[in-house]
Amino acid sequence: PMYMKDWIEYLDDFLKLNDLQLERILNPWIEEKKGAYQLHDNTSRKIRESYTSNERRLDLRNLGLESLPRAIRFCLPTSINLSGNKLTKFPEDIISPHLCSLDISHNQIKTIPPEIQNLTTLEDLFLNGNQLSSIPEEIRCLPINHLDLSRNRFTKFPQAVTKLYHLCLLDISHNKIE
Repeated sequence: PMYMKDWIEYLDDFLKLNDLQLERILNPWIEEKKGAYQLHDNTSRKIRESYTSNERRLDLRNLGLESLPRAIRFCLPTSINLSGNKLTKFPEDIISPHLCSLDISHNQIKTIPPEIQNLTTLEDLFLNGNQLSSIPEEIRCLPINHLDLSRNRFTKFPQAVTKLYHLCLLDISHNKIE
């Protein structure tokens, strides 16, 4: 249960976003076939409509983000693209049981937390182009089909990968595995 203080903090973070960041967060849900959406027109109605959408994608790639606003938790996306930002830590605010696809490639992430095991519906995970040298054993609990670990700092083959029973595609190229 979220207390009012926490909710106000999340809302405050959300409101600090600049227009481009806000538009990139909201547009996947509020932009329909009707065309481009202006953020100042019927915002609350459009946000409510967005949560009824079956396909909730959050595209925040190449925005230079160093961290994520905690308000992301309210979006409950099934797909998040955070590639090409300046993230140095795995964004734990995205831990959601609804997430099926996560792209945090081309950032500066060095470790993946054990809490990744809480992404129980995660099928596609793109971690390429970071600074990873290991992945947690807890990843074995996930139904991952596609895992991209290329262009990281692995020197040993990550054994946790061998326990990904749903894995169909693995890219671990451009590492220095002996």
